[in-house]
Amino acid sequence: MFHPTNDLSLDVTTVSADATGAIIQVRGDLDVAHCQLLAAVLDNHLQLGHRFVRLDLSQLEILDGSGLRAIVAAHNQFLAARGNLILTNIGPMVVRLLSLTELDQALLIADGPDYSTRFFCVARSGVFVRACRRSPTSPPLNGALRRLRCPTPVAW
Repeated sequence: MFHPTNDLSLDVTTVSADATGAIIQVRGDLDVAHCQLLAAVLDNHLQLGHRFVRLDLSQLEILDGSGLRAIVAAHNQFLAARGNLILTNIGPMVVRLLSLTELDQALLIADGPDYSTRFFCVARSGVFVRACRRSPTSPPLNGALRRLRCPTPVAW
């Protein structure tokens, strides 16, 4: 007899979305058994025109190589669509894993899951420019644009 469990292995929830972007929260285990769910959700957002996505990993419990591969593949797909995938609120386990694999040097990572912050991203002359704004009409946070290296596709 089959008894369903209350243990949800992976839950991928769209917290908010607008015409060009979305905020997605991941809960549970992003491993070989569940990475296709995240890949399908991110692919669906790209098909809907959401090229600027923030992926909140605050409630991620397990991340293995397959989960990393899914994130890297999505990163590359978003860049190819002239968008970006920003990882937010990553915990110590994810920080360590990204550091060990040196993906922390290639993926876009933000400090927190501030859902009221909207990212406007533009690439100019090989330099990636990011302006963090509370709303389209408010002045930039920290008073200026922050220049970062231009994100590139990752071969991993």
